Amino acid sequence: MPERTDTAVTEAQKRPQRLVAPTYGQVWEEYRNTPKIKELKRSSLKAKDDAQAFILPHFRDVKIKDIDAEMLQMWQQYMKSYITRNGTPMADSSLRRTQMQLNAVLNYAVAKGYLRFSPMVDLTNLGSTVTPERPTWSDEEFFLFRQAAPEEWRVFYDLMYFMGLRIGEARAITPADITYENGRAYLHITKSCDIDGETDSPKSTSGTRTLLLPEEIEQGLKGRISRTYGLKPYERIFWERPGGIYSITNRACETAGVRKISHHDMRHSCATNLVASGEYTLVDAARFLGHKNAFVTANTYAHSPQTHKAAIADSVSKRMRRMVA
Repeated sequence: MPERTDTAVTEAQKRPQRLVAPTYGQVWEEYRNTPKIKELKRSSLKAKDDAQAFILPHFRDVKIKDIDAEMLQMWQQYMKSYITRNGTPMADSSLRRTQMQLNAVLNYAVAKGYLRFSPMVDLTNLGSTVTPERPTWSDEEFFLFRQAAPEEWRVFYDLMYFMGLRIGEARAITPADITYENGRAYLHITKSCDIDGETDSPKSTSGTRTLLLPEEIEQGLKGRISRTYGLKPYERIFWERPGGIYSITNRACETAGVRKISHHDMRHSCATNLVASGEYTLVDAARFLGHKNAFVTANTYAHSPQTHKAAIADSVSKRMRRMVA
């Protein structure tokens, strides 16, 4: 029999080895290092890692084949009774996301042959599947809030309330993202900024979009840029950390005497107002907001017509003028 060459040994060593009676922790590490998972956006990877902080302490050293429905029910009870730093139970959405990450590892174990079936098969997932209605502002409430906010920050809130930007998208804007064509300003949303100031692609591929800016928001952005000394074309216009922005938002809410809503709820307010106006189709609103699969019909169109982009921008201008009239 011919001897194995060094090359043959090397190639054999390169092949992924199937674990024998692995623990949950070992399966998680294998799953985490698969090419499919490693290629995810950094924010998606962080979400998986954050969820495992609630899972690994319970199952890290338990053999995957020994995890049964009773153990999972005990873990679910722990999660339901968990109290956050704010002194409140974990939100249904957080419970649901954590459960999904546990399910992903168990399903991976089934696919790899470490389990015959997932022990979650007869259990109910954590977290309500009914999404509660989010609070939104009327134009009158936003006007009071806007007047109470520092002048240099008003355009930042305009971008979320009127243009439907996510806070990460607004924080990622640079002067280079604003271009001009036929005398009109366009904002190109191509990236999002995380809590640490690192930029990545938007939440989904449909999040990459170009918005025609109303004149008021164009001028607001110009003013913000002009007040930032030495700002380079590819540097962020809104460089402050989220914690500082939340403090500015909360103070403005208190001064204005309006309900406190989250930055993402400002985006929801934009969506609500667009649809409630009756002036645009759901396709227009979905593409304007960069929704992924918001409506089936939205996915059949690559772009909203240019006339609709202009109509939305002009409508925002009218609403802003009415507020200050």
